[in-house]
Amino acid sequence: MRGGEQPLAARVASAGTAVVAVAFLAAWAVRVLSRRGALDQLGSVRALDSLPTPAATPYVVAAAALLCALAFVRRRGLAQPRVAAGAVGLTLLAYAAPFLTVVGHQVLLLVAALVLAALAGALTPGRESGEGEHPRWLPWALWAGVAAVNAAYSVHRQDWYGSGSWDHGCMTHNFYRASRFMETVSTVLGDVDFLGDHFMVGIYLYAPIFWVASSATTVLVIQAVNLAATAPAIFLMARHHRISTGGATVLALTTALSFGMQSGTYFDSHEITVGFGFLAWGLWAFETGRLRAATALLFTFALFKESLGAYVVGLGLLALWRGASQRDRRHLLYGAGWIAWGAIWFVLVNRVFMPTLIARANLPEPHETFGDFGPTVFAAAVGIVTHPVKALAAVFVPDPKLVSLGVTLGGTGGLALFSPQVGIAALPLFAERFLSSKETMWEMGYHYATSLSLYAGWAAVRGYPWARSVLRRALRRLGAGLPARAADVVLPAYLALAALGITGVGYKHPSNFFRWRESYFASPETKADQDGAVALLAAQGRGARLAVQNRVLPLLADRPVIYRLGDWAKADWVLLTVGASAWPWDDGFPGRLARDLARNADWRLVYASGATAVFVRAEKTTLEAVAPTPGLKLPAPPKPSTPPMNSLPRLK
Repeated sequence: MRGGEQPLAARVASAGTAVVAVAFLAAWAVRVLSRRGALDQLGSVRALDSLPTPAATPYVVAAAALLCALAFVRRRGLAQPRVAAGAVGLTLLAYAAPFLTVVGHQVLLLVAALVLAALAGALTPGRESGEGEHPRWLPWALWAGVAAVNAAYSVHRQDWYGSGSWDHGCMTHNFYRASRFMETVSTVLGDVDFLGDHFMVGIYLYAPIFWVASSATTVLVIQAVNLAATAPAIFLMARHHRISTGGATVLALTTALSFGMQSGTYFDSHEITVGFGFLAWGLWAFETGRLRAATALLFTFALFKESLGAYVVGLGLLALWRGASQRDRRHLLYGAGWIAWGAIWFVLVNRVFMPTLIARANLPEPHETFGDFGPTVFAAAVGIVTHPVKALAAVFVPDPKLVSLGVTLGGTGGLALFSPQVGIAALPLFAERFLSSKETMWEMGYHYATSLSLYAGWAAVRGYPWARSVLRRALRRLGAGLPARAADVVLPAYLALAALGITGVGYKHPSNFFRWRESYFASPETKADQDGAVALLAAQGRGARLAVQNRVLPLLADRPVIYRLGDWAKADWVLLTVGASAWPWDDGFPGRLARDLARNADWRLVYASGATAVFVRAEKTTLEAVAPTPGLKLPAPPKPSTPPMNSLPRLK
């Protein structure tokens, strides 16, 4: 056979492989794009019945077509029958997965990512680049870039009145009171001590920032920077494990912009996320052997919420494991110290400090949500230990828990599964989320998803070298079409595509950064109306006592006293928008309140634009009253009655 020729069997195999790959990717795209396509007639497919359209699908399909066309023209090694058999096998697996498990569509996405990455590796074999230095500016550029993206989305959401009064409003109010070293009673929470509600003494560290720039936007920027610290921490961990600069960059970005991280950035602000940078850098210090720095960072992180002492205990268990397996006395000593301090801190905070603080004001909402195992967190801990089989089953039931796990692990391409020892440190995180009886803890749409997403990225870093060595051996056996050095292209490409697919369609909806606007944002007209009302109240100074409606409250919460709309009787100024969200009160509440205040002679309407109004106690202002707008739907004032002509006295 001449050098440039291929046997008929190889040509047939090459054509068959191309057809299978293209058909698989095309059918996958059609399947995802149609909520209920022809395939649904074969049976009930739970995971795909309500699958939304992924924002990334057009790009994935276009890339698939191009790569398939080029790869099978330029790389004859792909014509080998075993490669074709592998493509067929992956295709069958991908199509079977949605019918077999609730997370089947995530398996389908990962297989698609693997096929595309293999084709990309065939075109650009790459070179081994784990050795050598990386540009020193790169980790800091990653930090700055991710922080800018985080801040852009979260501030945009706030500015269009998408943030809530309960989370973001509370946090902004807490930051203000903490920065001025005032009493820790939150008027937003309903005169509840915010340190008794959640023990977040760590926010006092940001007091100097609030002295310079006190606003709800400042809180979001602090949170954005903290969550973005995940990127340089993961990058430097990866370089510590001799992962190539490209691979380390992909690991950093796929972790920092994972589904869970986007949710934590986007959904208001929270006590864990504003201190998240201390956890990210603490894990980096631990992984690279800087145990003294890790101690300081992790202990600082534990100041941001009452449950975080348990995180330190989990990391102490992992330090003990490493110390015992590596016969490292240093890890043993630090591990024992972390376990002791974490446990003592957890008990002190939850059973001494918080009860004392709670007694100073109104009772907060209960947060011990482990009702399946015990009435309190300590009783639940005993119940979990004494019923381990029940606890293990509870991690995976009901289905939303399994989907959340699939999204978290699938975002790393499954590489996190190759480092099970990180699971030792993650035990408190699993218990906190998946053994809770509170459904919002299981989901991926809130800040609860951030910690496990970071740990998944950490585990992926540790699993990456093993996966790379396995991939190199596999590629070496495939021959000239996919040389072993192509692993340095295939694995990062697979990670990037897996993360793109999971964030685009891996849950009930695409992740937050796929959409710039949300349905609950204010319309441009309503935004202009509310902007005017916010400006009016801001001009009254921080001493004004306000009651403000949900979604508007955060922009005015950096003050000593502010109430939610239902507590209007305690305030002197009331801002409301008729028909908009008044959570936790019903949406009709603002309209009823507007009518009541309009009829009350003690209150004066001083701002009316569209459906937005500002009322003030008449004794507290010199502003003139304004006429109500039609959008407020207030009853027209009664016209002065005129006596009939025949009732007038006759002139003499």
